[in-house]
Amino acid sequence: MCKLANISWCVVLAMVIKLGFIILGAFGVANMWEAVFADVGVALLAILNATRIRTYLAPQTGNVSEKKIINVLSGSSAK
Repeated sequence: MCKLANISWCVVLAMVIKLGFIILGAFGVANMWEAVFADVGVALLAILNATRIRTYLAPQTGNVSEKKIINVLSGSSAK
């Protein structure tokens, strides 16, 4: 599975949740605290997902170069 698709999915999820709370707030159903907690929750999910992808890239050393990240995200197998 392409890692870029995974990142795109996270961005889409964050935008849908933000849009949902904007709509709920406009109708007076959601208050500011609920929107803040939802936004923080989505941010934590994105951070955990990025950490998981980073662990996948370099499980032994913990050192990941930017070139290697770009190669993996783009689907290139060049080292």
